Amino acid sequence: MSSLSVNSNVRTVIFLGGLSLLFVGCNSEKTPEGGARLKTEGRTYASAPKEGHVKHRFKIMSVGDQPLEITRVDSSCGCTVAESSTTSIKPGEAGFVDADLTVAPNRRESTIYVHTNDPAQDIIVFRISALGLRAAQLAFVPAVLKVKGKSGELITGKCMLQLSVWKPASRKIVIDQLNFASSSKAIVVSSPEALSIPERPKQSIGNDQNATTQQVALYSHLDRDVFLIPVEYQIQLAAKPRKQRFYSSAQLGKTPEDPKALLSVVATVNAD
Repeated sequence: MSSLSVNSNVRTVIFLGGLSLLFVGCNSEKTPEGGARLKTEGRTYASAPKEGHVKHRFKIMSVGDQPLEITRVDSSCGCTVAESSTTSIKPGEAGFVDADLTVAPNRRESTIYVHTNDPAQDIIVFRISALGLRAAQLAFVPAVLKVKGKSGELITGKCMLQLSVWKPASRKIVIDQLNFASSSKAIVVSSPEALSIPERPKQSIGNDQNATTQQVALYSHLDRDVFLIPVEYQIQLAAKPRKQRFYSSAQLGKTPEDPKALLSVVATVNAD
């Protein structure tokens, strides 16, 4: 065999050997498979509201070889509060994102954005929505009434009931079906016997010459009508100086599905 042929074979072996070492070196420096990875189930949650809220806990699993970092949690609107149970989830463990959606009298949805260090999905999206909401919502304005007076004094006054009705259900609304109930005989809440709804939207109560304090104000919006209903109250203060608390409710109708509002009263009896 000639010297030229031997040198060629030596160069070939050295080249292949170096190439092998190169591959081995690359494999030894390889990032652990998976890295920071997450797995979730049930990214969308919908439920009928309870006491004006829909709450849900979304589960996040860390399935990579590195801890899963949760850097930030955002929501698409101010109606939702979303918080993560932790900022770092070890491989094989689980974390949670708790969402609390405040509902409105129509269907409401909110999107939750969870920012992570998973290179495959650095932002994961959850959705929560309220289904089967009532077509109307009733509320006292103000919701908390604070009054002061002398011992044994009878305090009278007026407040408002705000009725928001999503269209087209507002066309069928009947105002005179209001029912009131109180926690004590010391407070009586009622609406005027004769209530009338204006035929067209009005910007203020009683701006018509023929209107009275019994007029219901109507504010018409694109998706709903808002009725302001005048309400009268009488509060009998205690005979001795003290602080009293009463509750009164109003309901438009008599079935559990009908809209209901709660009025909280704090009455302070001053010393003579």
